[in-house]
Amino acid sequence: MKQAIMACAWIALATVICTADASAAIWQWGCMGPFGDNQIVSNRFQLLVIPGKPLKAKLYDLIFLDDLTTSDSIPKDDHEIENYNADDGNGGLDKEMTFTRNDSSGRKLTLTETSSKTISHRIVHGCRDEITDRFRKVYRVKAGDAPEHDATLQCIDYTLTTRGGRNCG
Repeated sequence: MKQAIMACAWIALATVICTADASAAIWQWGCMGPFGDNQIVSNRFQLLVIPGKPLKAKLYDLIFLDDLTTSDSIPKDDHEIENYNADDGNGGLDKEMTFTRNDSSGRKLTLTETSSKTISHRIVHGCRDEITDRFRKVYRVKAGDAPEHDATLQCIDYTLTTRGGRNCG
């Protein structure tokens, strides 16, 4: 019995040592565009409503940030920026996305898709496939008690796949 336990322990240890490095998939998305006199910028984790003219940032760069406010393109001293956290960071560009204000108000903002047009679909095949879809989406925006308005946003859905058993060496 002791030999069987030792054999199982050695097999388990060998399995851990010989296992190849794992490559996790990456999935990011986000949207940006005008919303009245403001700008909406969102990614997987948050949404900002920023007063004023369009940002100089590229949406492709913003979708990879954990915190949009760390971007050099986001004004640091503007206290009028509305900061919302995504209610479901794993939902993707769903037909309805909800965000909760990042303050004590708990105010909600809802984006409800009314139309979507695919602008481009790009796949770069390799050890890990890179897939980038770009869209123009019209969302009905409902923020708290404010009247609903439409916003036409440029959106990106980006995926970098796992190796999927491919030998990449």
